Amino acid sequence: MGMSHNVLESDSYRLAQLKSERLRTGALIAVGVVFAGLAVARAVLTGRADILDDLPTALVFLAGFVLFETWMLWRVSGALAEDAPLSDSMFRMKVVVEALVPTAAMITMTTGMYLGPYIALTAPALAAYYIFIILAALRLDPVDPLVAGGVSAAGFSGLIVWTYSAYPDHPARDAADLSALAVHAVVLVIAGWVASRVAAQIRTHVGLALREARQVERMGRDLEVARSIQQNLLPQEIPEVAGYEIAGWNDPADETGGDYFDWMTLPDGRAVITLADVTGHGIGPALVTAVCRAYGRANLPTGNGLSVAMGRINALLVDDLPRGKLVQLVAAIVSPQGSIHMLSAGHGPLLVFRAATGEFGRHNAHGVPFGVTAAIGYGPGQQVDLAVGDMLILITDGFYEWENREGEMYDLDRLESSIRDHAERPPQEVIGAMHAGVLAFTAGTPQPDDLTAVIVKRVAG
Repeated sequence: MGMSHNVLESDSYRLAQLKSERLRTGALIAVGVVFAGLAVARAVLTGRADILDDLPTALVFLAGFVLFETWMLWRVSGALAEDAPLSDSMFRMKVVVEALVPTAAMITMTTGMYLGPYIALTAPALAAYYIFIILAALRLDPVDPLVAGGVSAAGFSGLIVWTYSAYPDHPARDAADLSALAVHAVVLVIAGWVASRVAAQIRTHVGLALREARQVERMGRDLEVARSIQQNLLPQEIPEVAGYEIAGWNDPADETGGDYFDWMTLPDGRAVITLADVTGHGIGPALVTAVCRAYGRANLPTGNGLSVAMGRINALLVDDLPRGKLVQLVAAIVSPQGSIHMLSAGHGPLLVFRAATGEFGRHNAHGVPFGVTAAIGYGPGQQVDLAVGDMLILITDGFYEWENREGEMYDLDRLESSIRDHAERPPQEVIGAMHAGVLAFTAGTPQPDDLTAVIVKRVAG
């Protein structure tokens, strides 16, 4: 509970407390003014002499109450303006004064002509004690309701003693029930204790809620940092391979995702391109993508061939991946001569668009995903030759498995149609059209999975 206490002592909580106190005090001022108006209206409308005689005393009492609350409102507003806390003693003094208000009200009724002694002890003003005890509990300091209950009981008990001492021969004494009045005083103490326990419980729950809110806020900041780091790990410069235009794009479903793409230019002018999809999405898969990217950069450009590199990456990931986590990865070596050598570990389909016919070839994975077992080998993969205008399209399933409100998936046919309609454009614009197409189809349904695409387009022979 120490953490909750620290949160409740924070500047943000004290600021919220002051704002709440300002509203509460303003409301009490309004209530005082309304009661003054009602008292005047009642005296004027009834025209009774006893009520008219008591009116000045009642107005003086209400004016004093309103002036006190106005002074407190000034102090609270000043503390808010200066961004400075108001002392606990000031709040405690306010609780004491407000707890004495019903006693003062009943004193004026006792000495007045309208109710008089004993009858005033059972007037509706008695209920005001409980109202101020409840208001004291709203500050969430368990001491305040105890003080309010104790002061209320003491004030009411003193009023009882004073009434019986000052008016021993009053006719209303015979109808008064001293034991019932004493019970009222005891109930006020009990009410203060109950309100104190309630305030303590609410204070604990508020502290826990504030702590959780801070944790969520901190987690949100951490995720934003993680997202920024992950996005910065994506390649920032497009590889230059003679005769090709290449583009890549990634949009995680959460702050961080389990997809990534990467590329590296080799000394001989070729480029190694990778695209991967880790099981799930979020912070866990994002960490796996960072590890997988590092393994790929360390092994793919070594010149030992895709089969050896993929086998080595898989062996490393088997040792790192938690149970049930797999990585689907495709690697492609793009050659200026127009050929692309691909090897896929569980990732597919791999799309090849033929500009001459407008048709697509769908190629399956060449092996199981990474993380199944270190004993399995990969290779040899396949070679794809591209003519001018042809494209290799590597995508993750977030594109074609996204559903609309009727539960219908976007599917590969629609995706291929969107690519075909924009095949004359540069690869980056084709990816933009793919994304626009799936957004139009899904019509606002939440993005369920990460979206990643890489397009390699042959633009010159």
